[in-house]
Amino acid sequence: MYRVLFFLLCNCFFSWAFAQKSDHFTLEHVEISGNKWTKDFVFLRELNFKKGNAYPLEYIQSAKLENLERLKNLGLFNDVQLEYEIDSVRNVFDISIAVVENWYIWPSPIFELADRNFAEWWTNQNRDISRINYGLRIDHTNLTGRRDRLIVQLQRGFRQKYELVYNQPYLNKEGTMGAEAFIFFANQDQIPYKTENNRTIYAGFEERTLLERFRVGGAFFYRPTIYHHHAFRLEYHKNSVDEYVINELNPAYFLEGRTSIQFFMFNYHYTYDRRIAQFYPISGYQIWLDFKKEGFGIYNEYNNTAASIGIEYYYPITKKLVFGTQWKAKANLDRRVVSFANNTGIGWGADQLGGYHLYVVDGTDYVYTRNNLRFLVFDGRFNLGKWMPFHQFRTLNVQLYGRAFMDMAYVNDRTYRFTFNNDFNNRLLYGYGPAADMVLFNNYKFSYSMGINHLNEVYFFFQYQTNF
Repeated sequence: MYRVLFFLLCNCFFSWAFAQKSDHFTLEHVEISGNKWTKDFVFLRELNFKKGNAYPLEYIQSAKLENLERLKNLGLFNDVQLEYEIDSVRNVFDISIAVVENWYIWPSPIFELADRNFAEWWTNQNRDISRINYGLRIDHTNLTGRRDRLIVQLQRGFRQKYELVYNQPYLNKEGTMGAEAFIFFANQDQIPYKTENNRTIYAGFEERTLLERFRVGGAFFYRPTIYHHHAFRLEYHKNSVDEYVINELNPAYFLEGRTSIQFFMFNYHYTYDRRIAQFYPISGYQIWLDFKKEGFGIYNEYNNTAASIGIEYYYPITKKLVFGTQWKAKANLDRRVVSFANNTGIGWGADQLGGYHLYVVDGTDYVYTRNNLRFLVFDGRFNLGKWMPFHQFRTLNVQLYGRAFMDMAYVNDRTYRFTFNNDFNNRLLYGYGPAADMVLFNNYKFSYSMGINHLNEVYFFFQYQTNF
């Protein structure tokens, strides 16, 4: 009787141990093809898996989409295919990655509008053809095959700009540290000197420089895991304007009648990114925070401390229907008066609001939320073959989305809110409407939207964006 019981217990134990073992599979090989220039370790750094480690089968299968999209997020490939080969007898699995590399060097002529967007140029600036930037930009997004980027820009026209940037994301063998160095100079003979009726007002003279900007600095990046990103920046800035700006246009342009300011800037930015398909997210979330200190008492010409925090969340309701929301809050921790030139809020850079593309809303503190419901209308992959002379673009990926958006914001302006009829400050703003997005080659996005703001004004807006 005891022998039978002992036998049954042993049998249960070894069956449980075998089951535990069989549920885990060890990554044996990673086969990469199509990368004529990109180093293998760039791929390996982005995967959730490490060779020689064992993982549950359920995790292996669920992580496939995330790994595929992370490789697309690199911006180096026009097409990416990722497949598994699982050996259930030996409890191992292999990963096969096949890519079509993008063009890495883009010697492109510059011919662009100098304004914030097309609607601003078309309506507010009366389609002034002189507000054009032209020149040459050379952008190498994979200089040595290590995803390092070199940018050289020579620009003339409305805004003259000269820029040199080098970014190396992999300083060490583990790929956890990176760095960047840059130098930048720009000048222009027309400048925005005030905001009136919530619109930017320009003034200037031909052949007379009103604004000069110079920046030089570097950054250090630390990425201990594929989800955590730390960036530390240290820069020197010097901005100066012609005396005409202070004497005739806006004496508060730099405050205290200054014609120039110079300062050092330290910036820390942290991101925790769990989004799937970062270029056009379909699920997951991202949390980030930013701290910026401008001026350390060295020149005593400009001092400001600001902090911001943001979150993005994308929830797939169905396979084709996704709800996305973004929130951002920013505040100046130093509650001192800031100059007009540094009082930027909604309408500049990435801080845009649907339905308000003709407007800027100045202020030191703001919060906004951008929400959308997007539906995948079409997802296709085409082989263009002989019709496409460049082999990098012979595999065409196309995704078409219909989108409805609802954006809201509040901007606090403590200094200039009672001047020049800027009544968008210190009140709730909202914009909504339909839109359509098209993503090509995983790296190029075209967006068309119709925005309606709180004044019931209707505006159409076009935007183009790349993943590199």
